[in-house]
Amino acid sequence: MRKGTDVATLQPLEILGTIANGRQVGVTGEADRNTPAVRQQFVADLVGGVDGAVPLQTQKQLADILSSYEDVFSQSGTDFGRTTIVSHSIDTGEARPIRQRLRRFPPAQHTC
Repeated sequence: MRKGTDVATLQPLEILGTIANGRQVGVTGEADRNTPAVRQQFVADLVGGVDGAVPLQTQKQLADILSSYEDVFSQSGTDFGRTTIVSHSIDTGEARPIRQRLRRFPPAQHTC
């Protein structure tokens, strides 16, 4: 890697609240995601993808559930967010972790 090469991009951070011990918790994401119009369109797009054989009443119930829990769905590939509340570890027992190179994608799966 050459000097000056960008290795990451920063995303805006939205503070959602605090935890009892005073640590702040935030989720990174796109700034315009929280507008009502964007949220309504997101839910409408999801419900619009439902098979036409599904009754309208069931589609309405789905829309209501999706609207209630819209904050748990990713709307793009960049709004997954991060947290420090939960940490992850892999128990390797007595074995030391190993480091391997990433495996290459087959040419058919390249997006470029």
